[in-house]
Amino acid sequence: RLYVRSILLTEKHARLVHFDRAGIHTTPPINIHQNPATLVRLILGISSTNERLLGLDDSVHWEIRNPHTTDMNGVTKAYPIVERLRYSICGRGTTCWRVQDPNTSEVFVVKDSWRPEDRLAEYEFLEHAQNIPGVAHMISYEQGRCETKYFRCSTTTGQYYNRVATRIVLKSYGRSIVSFTNILQVICAIRGAIADKYYYPGLMPCSILPTGHQRLLGPGIEIIHQDISPNNILLDLGDASDGNRGVLIDLEMAFRATDIAPDAEVDYTVGTRLFQSICVLDSCDPIGFAPDHDYLDELESFLYVLAYI
Repeated sequence: RLYVRSILLTEKHARLVHFDRAGIHTTPPINIHQNPATLVRLILGISSTNERLLGLDDSVHWEIRNPHTTDMNGVTKAYPIVERLRYSICGRGTTCWRVQDPNTSEVFVVKDSWRPEDRLAEYEFLEHAQNIPGVAHMISYEQGRCETKYFRCSTTTGQYYNRVATRIVLKSYGRSIVSFTNILQVICAIRGAIADKYYYPGLMPCSILPTGHQRLLGPGIEIIHQDISPNNILLDLGDASDGNRGVLIDLEMAFRATDIAPDAEVDYTVGTRLFQSICVLDSCDPIGFAPDHDYLDELESFLYVLAYI
């Protein structure tokens, strides 16, 4: 859903309550005895047959019509939903759907999320990381789907953090690394996510380049992930080539080391607490010194992932 609206009703007053990814907004109390017409308007408003007005995402339908999304060229593409992978109701509201192309039967993952408007979209990082073995491969993306400010009154600007809805279509991989079946598989997955070797055809004279996290940090890309954790390292589907035995996903919280921005500062609120480095955890002390987040913090997180498994 894009948002949810309901009425808080007492014997004398009513309030319209609006929930979206930026939080909650309520109207002042309305005296329903002095303003009965307003109460009728509220009830009619939340009883509309227009799915969009009810806050429903009309690009997804349950068994009635095939869900669809728009690719980067503006072409509408339909994908029947195979499986919903995860969901949440606050903040980014990240939801992943496993879908299948009806023409080729190829399986993809559609990822919906609501990012803060002051952060770069995940698809921008994935474009820089396109075709890197060991990193999630993006098929297409849809930008500017909607923003929470479209659902809010203009007089409330500045009272909430505006969020922007984005959608990306990704190649489908296996389960989280915690679902490994043997020791060799988990070791290969960890290596693939950190730095395996892969033969790049057509590159001369040196056609063997690093993959995964090491390649993300390499020249021309220089992306810091910031959330190395078991759920962000996926296993292959059983027939993966070298460099894809472990795949790093979820670049939502990433930043580019080439950007001069406060994103580079260590922030303990970013990432999965159990797998954060000591330096990142120390940043919770407001009077302590916290160096910028770099590749050493990421490698330390990989170590904690291996220890956790």
